[in-house]
Amino acid sequence: MAVVFETIYNEAYLGKEFSSILKEELSKTIFKEEIPRFMQNIKVLHKVGELPEVLCDVGIIDDGRDQILISSYTSTRRPTPYASNFIANISAKAYNLLRTK
Repeated sequence: MAVVFETIYNEAYLGKEFSSILKEELSKTIFKEEIPRFMQNIKVLHKVGELPEVLCDVGIIDDGRDQILISSYTSTRRPTPYASNFIANISAKAYNLLRTK
């Protein structure tokens, strides 16, 4: 999925016009609980996936500087909110660590 997102972001997947539309749609998803949860006023293009005992989110954080691609997959028997919190927290930590350099 990370390679797919990078290809979409670089507009090499569907061409410039359709890639722009797809990027806009991925940034306006209704799912705000995982990677974008702590990314207030920052553009996040992402796709959430869920199966029994599996939750994942792959996305690109575009804050106007260089972009950060985060891919997080979880597998747990705990309730979905546990995995969602894990993805949100680890994404925020990764973003903040990369931005302090």
